[in-house]
Amino acid sequence: MIEREEFEGGVRIIARPLSGDPADLHFLMQIQAEIIEPTGKGKPQVRISFHGVPIGKPLLPVDARTWRIAFDAIMAEAEKIAEEMKTAKAKSAPKRKRKK
Repeated sequence: MIEREEFEGGVRIIARPLSGDPADLHFLMQIQAEIIEPTGKGKPQVRISFHGVPIGKPLLPVDARTWRIAFDAIMAEAEKIAEEMKTAKAKSAPKRKRKK
């Protein structure tokens, strides 16, 4: 499940792929993307962040697959939101008049 929250200047989406005991380090491994609205003629910026896996507490293969699926979902959602922002900006931009 991906949580979505809007903030001034962009959108933040968060996935928490591994559930379990809050004392477990893997429970804290969230994947977060911030999509920042474009300024000027630029494109939306997408910033991805996530916690690393401690060497002393490696992921099991099933957890690694679950994490990868969540990461792919965050990437797809971030790209979709960035494209929506780009399209909305293009529609709101004033039309240029052609010289004849």
